[in-house]
Amino acid sequence: FYGRRFTYSILFWRAFSANGWGVVRRAAAELRQRYRAAQAAAAQPLFLGGLPSVQDASAAARGAVPWLQTVQDTYQSTQRAGTVPSEAATPQDGLAAATRAGSALVAASSEPEKLVELWRNVYAAVMASLSTAMFDGANFLGMGTNTNIGDAVSRNVNRVMAPWLHSLIDAATARCRPEVRQLREDPSAQKWMELAVDGVCNSIGIAAAVFVEARAFALSNARIGAQVMVRECCDFFARKDMLVLTARHHFIAIRLAEWLLFVAGVYAQFLHGARSTPGVLWNVFWGGRRLPSLLHLALGPSLVVESWLHALVTTRRFGAA
Repeated sequence: FYGRRFTYSILFWRAFSANGWGVVRRAAAELRQRYRAAQAAAAQPLFLGGLPSVQDASAAARGAVPWLQTVQDTYQSTQRAGTVPSEAATPQDGLAAATRAGSALVAASSEPEKLVELWRNVYAAVMASLSTAMFDGANFLGMGTNTNIGDAVSRNVNRVMAPWLHSLIDAATARCRPEVRQLREDPSAQKWMELAVDGVCNSIGIAAAVFVEARAFALSNARIGAQVMVRECCDFFARKDMLVLTARHHFIAIRLAEWLLFVAGVYAQFLHGARSTPGVLWNVFWGGRRLPSLLHLALGPSLVVESWLHALVTTRRFGAA
C-alpha cells in the first residue's frame, strides 16, 4: 500500500537476495579471515609492539645489507680454510628477522589492493542486482524480461530533445548579430555547445525516467506485495490444516486473492482521497498517499536506502549516457 515510496527497494532486495548476497557473504568472510590473520601476525614475538609500519619494515630490510656482506665474507673464508667460524650463526639470525620484516612489508603493500578488489566485487554485485531489479519491474508489468523502462524513456527523450534543442539554438543564433553567428560556427564553441546540449538532454531524460519508473514500479511493487501476502497466508493456514482445496481451486483462489489485493494497493496509492478527475490526475502525476508520521519514523532506514538506490540509478544512467 506504500510501494510508491520504495520505487527500487522492493525489487532490489528481491534480486539482491538471489544474486548479490552470496558475493557479499564471501567478501565479509574474506575480510574476517584477513583480520584474524593480522591479529595472529601481531601476536608473533617479532611484532609484540604491534605490526610494523612500512617505514620500519623498509629500515629492517636495509639493515640486512651489512649482514649479507658478512655472510659473503664468511662463505669465502670457509672456502679458503675449510672450517665454519662461529660468527656465521649471527648473520643467519639477523637474516631471519629481516626476512620476517620483509614479509610484513610485502603483505602491507598488497593489502590495499586486495581490499579494493573486494570492494569492486561488492559494488559490481550491487549494480548487477539493481539492473536485474529494473528488468523484473518491467516483467511484472508484462513488458518482458529484457526491458528496462527507465533506460528506454531516457533514450527516447534524448533522441527527441537533442534535434529540437539544436534547431532552437540555430534559430536563435540566426536572429543574432554576426559576431554571435561567427562564434556559433567556431569549432571550439561548437564542441562546448554539443556538451551543453548533451548535458541538458541527459538531465531531462533521467528526470523523465525516474518519474515514469516511480509510477510504473509502484504497480510492480503492488503485485509483489499481493503475492507475498497471499502466499504467506496460504502457508500459514496450510500448516494449521485450515486450508483444504483441490489444485485447480487452490490456483484460482490464489490468483483471485492476488488480483484483489493488487487492485486495493493501486487504489490506496493512486485513487484514495481523489473525488474528481483532476484529483485522480494529481494523485497519479504528483501527489500520492503520504506515510503516517510514526510509520515514516519506523521506516526511516529503509527510506535512506531508497534514496541511496535512487542515487545509484541516476549515477549509472549519467555514466551510460
